[in-house]
Amino acid sequence: MGSLIIYLIIIIFAVIVVVNLSNRHTAKENSQITSMARIKDELETNIAPGQFVFQANIEGIDELESKLHRSFTDTYISQIKQKYVDENSENTERHFTWLFYELKRFYFMAAIFKEIPMYNLDIDDIWHKMIMYTRDYQSFCHDFIGDLIHHQPNAADDDGKDPDKRALFEFYYSVLFEVDEKTAFWHNPFYRYRLDDQVRRDFQREGIAFLLEKYFRETDDPLLYKVQTGLIEYIQSNDQIFDEMDRNYTKKKNKKDVAAPADSSGAVIFAGGADNTHDSSDSSGGGDSSSSCGSSCGSGCGGN
Repeated sequence: MGSLIIYLIIIIFAVIVVVNLSNRHTAKENSQITSMARIKDELETNIAPGQFVFQANIEGIDELESKLHRSFTDTYISQIKQKYVDENSENTERHFTWLFYELKRFYFMAAIFKEIPMYNLDIDDIWHKMIMYTRDYQSFCHDFIGDLIHHQPNAADDDGKDPDKRALFEFYYSVLFEVDEKTAFWHNPFYRYRLDDQVRRDFQREGIAFLLEKYFRETDDPLLYKVQTGLIEYIQSNDQIFDEMDRNYTKKKNKKDVAAPADSSGAVIFAGGADNTHDSSDSSGGGDSSSSCGSSCGSGCGGN
């Protein structure tokens, strides 16, 4: 009789544990759904901000942002927006403002750093549309940084095939911009992969010339050079940047929250997702002057 009671107690205890774990999982899923719903509501009801908010006050960085905005002509952007709305009737001009806002952030990063991957197909689609207007795209790039921001396929994706590249992208992004819920919505959750220790050692031990060559886009533009060297000095004087990335990675790993929420790519609101990766390049590849770009662009796409 005593053994039966103990057996029943064990079963009851096991059931309670299973129910509690299930409730926690459900609560976590509901929290993610609520978070995504809140973001979607913001995208539906608001337009994107006009200006960036930077993490650090780097000399020249606001001037470089202004240069980015000035490099787009109103006619060029109106054409791209109209083309997007015509091809995505379920979306609105508000959607376009958010996609274009993140694309401008991407261009800003691509102007400063080397090999910036593209982690969202919806944003990449806007990039494709811009490249189709080859002369306008060329003018934008040259007015912005005096060189072309090339579009090319990247064999790596965001599912862990190249976690070092993903972690480096997150390092670049978080140095410039705040990482929040909308960041995960556009680019999948951050801090699932640990930044290579070599990056930290490089910024702790190496000089500006070495870091510029290894991590930054080659440039002759004085303003861009000022921003690049200012960022190097900022990173070298704020070692807590790396500590914070480590803490976020450890927190993510301990929670075993390594999978993106179901809607993080924006697939419900927008046509595509964030499961295909492209990158920018600072190479000066060739290419013909065709007026359109196919669905898969080579290194010379948009190059003329």
